[in-house]
Amino acid sequence: MAALVFLATFATSGEGVWGYVRAGAEAAMVGGVADWFAVTALFRHPLGIPIPHTALIPRGKEAIGIGLGEFIRHNFLDHDHLIARLQQADPARRLGVWLTDRDHAATVAAQVGVVVSVAAQSLDTAEYQDRVRSMLAERLRQVDPAPAIGATAEWLITNGHHRPVITSVMKALSTIIAEQQDLLRAQLHRESPWWVPGELDNVVFDRLYTGVQRFLAELIADEAHPLRKQLEVQIEMLATDLRNNQDVRDRVAEVRDEIIGHPEVTAWVDRVIADLGSQLQSAASEPDSEFRSRITDAIVDGGHRLQTDEHLREQVNDWATRLTSQLVEESGSHVADLVASTVAKWDAEETSRRLELQVGRELQWVRINGTLVGGLVGLAIHAFAELAG
Repeated sequence: MAALVFLATFATSGEGVWGYVRAGAEAAMVGGVADWFAVTALFRHPLGIPIPHTALIPRGKEAIGIGLGEFIRHNFLDHDHLIARLQQADPARRLGVWLTDRDHAATVAAQVGVVVSVAAQSLDTAEYQDRVRSMLAERLRQVDPAPAIGATAEWLITNGHHRPVITSVMKALSTIIAEQQDLLRAQLHRESPWWVPGELDNVVFDRLYTGVQRFLAELIADEAHPLRKQLEVQIEMLATDLRNNQDVRDRVAEVRDEIIGHPEVTAWVDRVIADLGSQLQSAASEPDSEFRSRITDAIVDGGHRLQTDEHLREQVNDWATRLTSQLVEESGSHVADLVASTVAKWDAEETSRRLELQVGRELQWVRINGTLVGGLVGLAIHAFAELAG
């Protein structure tokens, strides 16, 4: 438009009003072209000509990225400012309010369920079963069972709970002898001399069997029986040795290690781990499972505690403040480097084109304003020249 006005007034004498119009149009053209050149030079070479100090954004993309990263680091990740805002925000209370909403708690529980389900899936693999079993075995080998067994035995004796245990052992022994009567009779026949008649073996066995069962019945019925008293003394001595005698403790430890390394125990532990993994995976992946419901309830309860327990809230806020402080101090430079490296990877021409499109409407107004300002300046210069002349 400025060029058309200039061409339309070019043939005039340049005096009077037409002189002002031509001077304004001429200056407007200069201003418009100058702003077009300036704006275009930001994004590319004007008319494709590699004029120095043009295509500023593509050429300075790396520097822009570094500057942007440093700007974010020093203005958005300022340590003192972030800590002050965090302390004012009381994040623990806000988190508590958010978690008491059951829908929010269910969302968190769903994420926990995903994590548990993924972790449980690994328990079905032989590799993780070996790791878990090895970890359990290592922890068990670090435990000295003898003092605990000795303390338990002493507690049983002190409180009189050992008597029912002894009675149960006697009853079990009597039952085993009764159930294995034929096996024991056959064993007596094998051990008996060949010249002893079989009927005599039967009579001897019947007397022995009857005598043993009668003796066991007496032990079961009479808790004050001398043999039971002697057995209690032996148990007390064993309990003392389990706590104080290193040789006994070493023997118990050897038995513990043999049990841990037994193939049947190993296979049983693997089955338990696999079953536990399957049950956890099923419970964690089902939205309506009792497992997920309990997690949701626990999260809601935690939200209520965050709102009502001032001590807990202070601890959480302090933890959040210290964590934020540490992250800002340790990661501020990494964030700046991340921004810089990300911008450096962008395609220069594509980045320039997208930026230009993003602010395109504003750039048009820059050009229009440049044209108008140029025209006004031209009018002012022409008026000054007329007045001076």
